Amino acid sequence: MKLPKCIYGGETQEQLNQALRQLHDEVRKLTERRIDGFNLADSILGDGLEFTAFTSERPGVIRNSLADTTGNTYITLKGDGAVPENNYGVEVVVDASNSTYGRFCIRDKDSDNQLVSIIPDDPASADPGGILDFPRGIGRIRTSADYNLRLQRNSTTLIELGSTEITASEDINPISDNVYTLGRTGVSWLEAFVGTIDSGSDSNLILQRNNVTKLTIQTAQILSADDINPDTTNTYDLGTASLAWKEIYTRNLDTDGANDLVIARNNITKLTVASAQITAADDIIPSVNTSFDLGSASFGWSQLYINVLDTAGNLSMSFQQNNNTRITLQTAGQVSFNTGIDLIYGSTSSDINLDEGDCFTAVDASGAARTVNLPAISGAQGRIYIIKKIDATANAVIIDGSGAETIDGAATYNTVVQYATTIIVGGTSEWHKVGSILF
Repeated sequence: MKLPKCIYGGETQEQLNQALRQLHDEVRKLTERRIDGFNLADSILGDGLEFTAFTSERPGVIRNSLADTTGNTYITLKGDGAVPENNYGVEVVVDASNSTYGRFCIRDKDSDNQLVSIIPDDPASADPGGILDFPRGIGRIRTSADYNLRLQRNSTTLIELGSTEITASEDINPISDNVYTLGRTGVSWLEAFVGTIDSGSDSNLILQRNNVTKLTIQTAQILSADDINPDTTNTYDLGTASLAWKEIYTRNLDTDGANDLVIARNNITKLTVASAQITAADDIIPSVNTSFDLGSASFGWSQLYINVLDTAGNLSMSFQQNNNTRITLQTAGQVSFNTGIDLIYGSTSSDINLDEGDCFTAVDASGAARTVNLPAISGAQGRIYIIKKIDATANAVIIDGSGAETIDGAATYNTVVQYATTIIVGGTSEWHKVGSILF
């Protein structure tokens, strides 16, 4: 190989450039030949061109020792050693920072007689730039450990491979819709920070775990194949005060803790399920009249506190015990009893004040006259009291109205007859004696 003589500093810039172009031509002619087993001793191949011999384990190097980029490797001759990547071809490192010495084009034929082309970035060319082709399917584009690798278009970085992460300044799109995956089974991304996840208008969005579908977002609904839990108990809401779900279908609605379950409407509590009771702050009404039960034949309420008990319609009201009707309130107004009537029984040998819990009272006046005081007539209209003197003495049993209230116009009613029975009924302004039964 004939190399041009090149002594830096004595020639003009044009002469130096011409010498370098001749050098590049000679290098190209050299590298167009097969280099299997190529072996040269350490030598100087001409002024400004250094060659270091290679062995089967170490590539040889041709470098420009006169340029400003002294020490940079321009051509590495691959040996035929044990490492597969050292078998064939020529590896080229281009220093684009030096416009005079860092641009050239080298071709070489590998064992498959395919070309490796590196086209210089020459702005004066009709077709600047080119294609970097690795016919054997093995290629590397890399920087040293201290520098990031940037992929640019029109001097704008689109993708940057840094030491800890890969950043993109533009969308990264698959070539075909709904074909390619991000990650794969067994190799998943640690975390994904994203504003929007969208499968496109024609496909469902499916979230899986271990290839098992856990959440499917369809065009009309969201389907979950597993529990959806907040990461902290009693912290997050399902919906908001202004954005409520239309309907909720659920088997259990539970606070799962010591907190009360509160059901509210417009931020006003309507139903509270506490540990010991359920409290309603509004009427509880069935959706259809006379269709639903409160309790069942086998599950009855322990006690019922209520102001009005009404059928709310043209229906009779029945009171049952063990599915047997005992009392019926007829629509015409009458009351039917299908069982015996048990009166509240009381007895006394002292003076007594009657109230709404009394009905029949047996009075023993054997020790002295005894007074039975009636309650105030207000609120006792229609109430019935039955009073019976049971002793045989002449001591009287005195029935007395409250304050100035009278019994059939009299302040009191007295009886001294043993077994005399008096029936008193509350009126609008006084008590009425229905009658006295003497024996």
